[in-house]
Amino acid sequence: MIYTETTPSEKLKELIHSYWKFEISTDFNNGHPFFFEVMPENTLSIVFINVPHFKGVTCLGVQAKRMKREIFPGSVFVGIRFNPWVSIEGLFENKISTANQIIKFPTCLHETFSEINPCNLSPDFSDYHLLEKGLSNLTNQFKITSDPMVKYLCLKLESGTKIKEWIKEVPLSLRPVQKHFKKITGTTMAEFRNIHRLRNTVTQIYIQQEKITNAAFQNGYTDHAHFMNSFKKLMEGTPLKNFLTQTETIRHQL
Repeated sequence: MIYTETTPSEKLKELIHSYWKFEISTDFNNGHPFFFEVMPENTLSIVFINVPHFKGVTCLGVQAKRMKREIFPGSVFVGIRFNPWVSIEGLFENKISTANQIIKFPTCLHETFSEINPCNLSPDFSDYHLLEKGLSNLTNQFKITSDPMVKYLCLKLESGTKIKEWIKEVPLSLRPVQKHFKKITGTTMAEFRNIHRLRNTVTQIYIQQEKITNAAFQNGYTDHAHFMNSFKKLMEGTPLKNFLTQTETIRHQL
């Protein structure tokens, strides 16, 4: 299995976090379907899918808990991951309703991304310019807004700074800020921070080969046990060792 992630062009960086591709060879697991676990995700994605029983497009909402899916060898997934502070009027304005959901792809968007044919998605897909062409069509069709306050909050949360240390910098009372943040991103500020640092920590452990305790400390966990308990909670009981065993079957190209 190969997971590839690439950044958007400069003109789309305010709108798009990244593009990603996940491909599974036809002979993986001796050709038999298997269950695959995905870590929580605090962004929304449009996903183009080519699997043996379905070829089409869907939307993956923010995931506040781990997702477990049956995967078929020979499958290819290509995704567009939107920045969490972005809203598209008439489509994904209130992301709370998308949380932990796989959403039907809006019919009105099929023409927008008409040059991406899921039936032709292959492991060597590299036509990211077609994704950007579709996104250019999207920006012409819909009003897309980037919320500056929510962006500021997201970047602060990603930096690892404790909420109470900087929230006073926001010229509004806490409750309306929390409500607005959840409407735009689909998660609470605490959920957003926890998901981000969990993903960061696991990336350091697996990709950068950092020791668990060191990675946990660098991402704001008080100790090894704090990270392990947080991981089990967000992954709904899956032990870290089991998840890393699964991850070892993936070749990452980041």
